[in-house]
Amino acid sequence: MMKREQILAILYEMAITIGGEMRLKPLLTKTLQRLLFHTSFPCGLIFLDTEAIRSGNAEETAEIRLEQSIGDLDLSGHDGSPILVPAALIRGGIELVEDRELLSRLPCRQDYYHVFLRLPVDDCGVIILMAPSLPSTNLPLTQIFQPVMNNFAKAIHLCRGYEAYTEGIIQHQRVAEAAFKDISYRHRLILDSVGEGICGLDLEGNVTFVNPAAAKMLGFRPAEMEGKPLHNLISDGSEEGARPEPGAVIRTLLKWNNQGVVDDDFRRRDGSSFPVEYVTTPLMVDSRMVGAVLVFRDITERKGAEEAIRKLNEELEERVRERTAELEQTNGELARMNKLFVGRELRMVELKARIRELEGRLPH
Repeated sequence: MMKREQILAILYEMAITIGGEMRLKPLLTKTLQRLLFHTSFPCGLIFLDTEAIRSGNAEETAEIRLEQSIGDLDLSGHDGSPILVPAALIRGGIELVEDRELLSRLPCRQDYYHVFLRLPVDDCGVIILMAPSLPSTNLPLTQIFQPVMNNFAKAIHLCRGYEAYTEGIIQHQRVAEAAFKDISYRHRLILDSVGEGICGLDLEGNVTFVNPAAAKMLGFRPAEMEGKPLHNLISDGSEEGARPEPGAVIRTLLKWNNQGVVDDDFRRRDGSSFPVEYVTTPLMVDSRMVGAVLVFRDITERKGAEEAIRKLNEELEERVRERTAELEQTNGELARMNKLFVGRELRMVELKARIRELEGRLPH
């Protein structure tokens, strides 16, 4: 009975370990660690994508990537790299084998390992546990881990799918960010080539000159803007409204210029508005300010790119939350089922103990 209870406890703990990971590397590491702990083997290896070898279509020795190793310093230096492996080590079902010569062909501590336990992982790969001698255990090593390997194979597929899906979203985000940077870069090029809006102002804020790009963005012809107060042309104020105090517009613009580039909304001639960023520079003659130059550009595309990135980040976070919730629900259901199962087994143990106690009281 103790062996049965011990096996159930091991299976439950392995199921929790396997079901708690969403990425492949932690899944392989933690699963191998728990297998070594429960079997008392000192060293373990994991190979994936071994179908060609296991089907018998490979040579006697095959080159295959060592996904994960624990317990051997020589082997750990090959993690993530292809190594030469005897095909006989990979082929076959769950088996406990003594074969010193076969293990000596691995790039591991030489003349040390004599025994290995092979645990095939369905169609995913194989786990090899190695030891210098048969571990002292009363567990049926060739039987206990079959359901664990089935769950492990499913977890590998899920982790690979999750990582591929996440990488796709991240790549999508990188493309969007690159597009955003490209837009910003192209805007700078346009500004350097006088493609941005440029307005010259006198001390009262009247337009003294305007380039075609500025007039086009605002919906005017250049001649329609010259001599007019810029404040009335780009804000919600009326051209017929009260004129600002002479110099007030310039002082306001230069005050904001101390803060660097300023974001604002400019009004077009048709009454619609659009987001801009602008910078104001004083126009000096003989160390005396005679006006200012306002340079601005339309940042509608940049705002759109920022919004797209924000939505993409929100979508990624939502999908991660959904995936996490699914895993938590699965783990909760597994924990509930195991709790019920283990509780029933414990009640059976108590009942049998009570029966033996009553039988002991009966007269012989």
